[in-house]
Amino acid sequence: MIGIHRYDLATFPFPDALAEMLGVDDLTALQAEAGSKPDGSIYKVMEHDPLYRNLRTALLDERSERFRGLYHRFVAEVIRPLFEEPIHYQACPTVRLLFRETSGEARFHRDADYGHALEEVNFWVPLTSAAGTNSIWIESAPGHGDHAPVEMGPGEFLAFDGASLSHGAAANDTGRSRVSFDFRAIAQSRSAKRQLIDRGPPERLDAHLFTSLDR
Repeated sequence: MIGIHRYDLATFPFPDALAEMLGVDDLTALQAEAGSKPDGSIYKVMEHDPLYRNLRTALLDERSERFRGLYHRFVAEVIRPLFEEPIHYQACPTVRLLFRETSGEARFHRDADYGHALEEVNFWVPLTSAAGTNSIWIESAPGHGDHAPVEMGPGEFLAFDGASLSHGAAANDTGRSRVSFDFRAIAQSRSAKRQLIDRGPPERLDAHLFTSLDR
């Protein structure tokens, strides 16, 4: 399961659905609004930008209906077959905007440091071409610290051990923004400690809220 996989973009047109939700034409031309850049990590730049705040609101209302529908069908039809048993998965994926021509401090982390189970599998889905400083950076083995970018594009997704492997983003100097979403899934037999919801979307965009898929 671990590694890069392909899926059919015609069946799951995530880039179009997210561009529609954001109200933009080009996902590679997103730029942080002037004055919205706080000191701190790269993702703090994202979280304080008005475009991202609008996105977080949209993910919880009718504007995200198409995107969320694609997401849940993607998990059912593409991700579930990678497991040998029913799964629990993140009820709402985390969408990330890595703006072009912006700075910030790279802060790499392991999900286990934030309470995530070692048995969880991370899935990363880029909706734009990702390479160099506009991609995700992951170390090769736990504790090695040799972070390197993963080269991928729309129609591909990465399964990796985000609980154990340090990962994060670099300051994007490519001139192209990167849009992606990520989520976690775990085999049902290994998820006794997960908090579950059985209807959605959740009231909060909380990566610790999981829903079940038992077929």
